[in-house]
Amino acid sequence: MIIIINKSSKQPFCIEVTNIPHLLDTNVDPNQDTDKKLWALMNIVPGNILSDYIKQSGCDTLRLTECVKIIRQLLTIVKAIHTEEVVHRDLKPGNIMIDPKTGTLTVIDFGMTFNKSHEMSDPLDNPDEEGTSIGIEMANKFYRPPQMEGHVYNSNENSIREQRRSPKVDASMIVDLLFWMATGITPFQMKEKHGSSFYTNRE
Repeated sequence: MIIIINKSSKQPFCIEVTNIPHLLDTNVDPNQDTDKKLWALMNIVPGNILSDYIKQSGCDTLRLTECVKIIRQLLTIVKAIHTEEVVHRDLKPGNIMIDPKTGTLTVIDFGMTFNKSHEMSDPLDNPDEEGTSIGIEMANKFYRPPQMEGHVYNSNENSIREQRRSPKVDASMIVDLLFWMATGITPFQMKEKHGSSFYTNRE
């Protein structure tokens, strides 16, 4: 179980999923909003972030069989997260841990998460010192799907908001991760080379 604390509303919510950090202790009361400083003690996740794991292999890429093995694990974890009506929205090498001894993946950093049951407290919709407005591009620029771009839409805010909350955001990021692991090229580099055509039909 992990407790996710929304940055803008400070409303906590829980999800029951394996292969994510587990809660050990916290001063958060899921049934009560609070203005006090919140803390949560999580377990130590063994292993390295995915980018360091690849570097330590001595290559810039992984064999296709290992790429598929990692992606299959990631899909299983993300599917379980989506079952809880949660969208991670920040899947990238720095947010994926892998234990080199077991090959087990752990997804971390739920700071940009959207939870359908807390729809009115989406951190991307509430600009403040910790949040951002809906018109600003979000996520790590190397793994930013078109839904998170700040300038690619000519639609209204409700349409943008719906697309940013879609599980398709995570799906697009997983495709980007597979491409990067197999080629050593980040999607950002491809976008810089080919322009907006790189994102054609990916929305």
